[in-house]
Amino acid sequence: MTCWDFKNEFLIGIRLITPDGSTHPQDEELVALDTGYDGDVLIPYDLFLSLKFDEFEDYLAEEFLETASGEILKSSVSRGFLSIPKIGSTLPVQIETFRDNTEFLIGVGVLRQIRVLLDGPSNQTCIVTER
Repeated sequence: MTCWDFKNEFLIGIRLITPDGSTHPQDEELVALDTGYDGDVLIPYDLFLSLKFDEFEDYLAEEFLETASGEILKSSVSRGFLSIPKIGSTLPVQIETFRDNTEFLIGVGVLRQIRVLLDGPSNQTCIVTER
């Protein structure tokens, strides 16, 4: 089992990988798990553009995203990969954003691919790697 400490949010350390192999960040970034977000990975709009997800063949064009408050937003979606360096795992994911978004979240789409233990009393988020 591999764990990350947290204070107010359940976090795991991840790295994004673009279709051409570029990464962000070079090691890992702690990102919040959000069971209210149905997608795979939501990233800040500026990061989506700086990593050029909108320029790859894997860009899936624009779709619509419903927020927790029920607002419908036009979103940009691309394929990419989510690496979890501490466990040596890389998952194919859909990377999503919308104009002016500043949030970086791991959603239910990723949580369906890994076994996660949310250990509130110990202030840890753990990925269970044993079967």
